[in-house]
This record gives sequence, C-alpha cells and structure tokens, in this order.
Amino acid sequence: MKPTSGQRVAAMGRRLGSLLLSAAVCLAAAAGCGFFDTRPPVAPTVLPDGLQPKPPTVPENILFNFSNAVQFGIVGQSQLEKTLAEGFRLTFDIADSTELLLGSIDKRITLEAYGLASTADPDSFHFSFEEGVTPEEFGNTAFYNRIGYTFLILTRVAPDSGTVRDTYSGNANIRLATDDRGDWVMVSWDDFNDAAETASWGRFIWESALAVSPSRPRRSATLH
Repeated sequence: MKPTSGQRVAAMGRRLGSLLLSAAVCLAAAAGCGFFDTRPPVAPTVLPDGLQPKPPTVPENILFNFSNAVQFGIVGQSQLEKTLAEGFRLTFDIADSTELLLGSIDKRITLEAYGLASTADPDSFHFSFEEGVTPEEFGNTAFYNRIGYTFLILTRVAPDSGTVRDTYSGNANIRLATDDRGDWVMVSWDDFNDAAETASWGRFIWESALAVSPSRPRRSATLH
C-alpha cells in the first residue's frame, strides 16, 4: 500500500531533523578541533633600512642589488643569493688562479666563502662599481666589459665614519641574463687584478674560504 501524503511529509521531516542534527555534531567537532580558531596574522619579513632591492628588470639594478647586499654583510646574504644565477661562476684573475691552483668556483662555494667573512654589522663592508658604465645588451643577455670595482672592509670609529682596514679592487667582466621568470641575474664574474697594491674581490672570496690573511699590502685611509 502506498504511503499517504501525511506519511510522506512526516518521513521527510524525520530525515531533515536527522541531517540537521548531524550537521550540528560536525560543526561542534570542527570547533573543538580548532578549525574555527582565530590566529594572529603572520607579519611579513621586513628588510633592514637601506636593504630594499631594486626590481630585477634591467641589468643596472642587478649591480646595485649586488653591491647593496655586500654592504649589509651577513644580513644581505639572502639578497646576494637571489642576485646570482643558479649556474653562477666566479673565475679568478690568472695570477691568483695560478697561485691558488684553482680557476673558478660556483655559486654555492662563493656564498659559503662570503658568509665566512661576513659580519652582522651592516657598516663593515662597502662595495661600489665604477660609475657611468653601461652594459652591452643582446636580447636576454648583457655584458659589462672590465668594469672597475672597489671593496672596502671598515672599522667603525663613529656613527657616520670609519677607518678602512682592507681595500680590494680590480676589474670584472660580468655577464647577466634573464632567468625563466624574466628576471635579470648575474651569470658569471671574470676577475682581473688592477695591478695596484690591493688584491681583488675574487682573491678575497677564496682567501675567506681558506680563512687565511691576504698576502698583499693594503692601503689605509679614513672614510667619512
């Protein structure tokens, strides 16, 4: 015998009540498990004042980000890592490579060596490239031909001045290219000693890895 209309309505009511009860149980369980707990927002990483990188949209910005990262020592190492391509290579000056018995090193060793020499004091290092030099661009690659650079290690004597303890300088052939995301990165650095009294950046990196003192004399000065 077919159920009457009243019986069908009663059955639907019982099923609806059962569904509502099940939903209430699920919600209570979820609340007990913390699904609806409010949590404090996670603050974004804030870079120190002055360590704000420029967007990697042009080759010139990569040199800025490189020198800026070095200036901040160990604090800037993450930015330095982003500046270098995954396949980055640092090739030493021929005289240095003959003495060191090593021609070049990769990104990992470069960063590890730099990390050994870095300090937490953002005013201990100062790196600058020769001004007014523009790269030669060929589509998604760019090249700086023997651009000059100077790297200083400072001992701070006042909040706005410091004594130059060590000076490194030289020239570099720097090749840059765009990565898979279209960002410019530094692909290679060929180091050249400038035949002055100072050793080169490449020499500093390798001797930092070996934890030895540079063998060449240094010029001393006071930086204001």
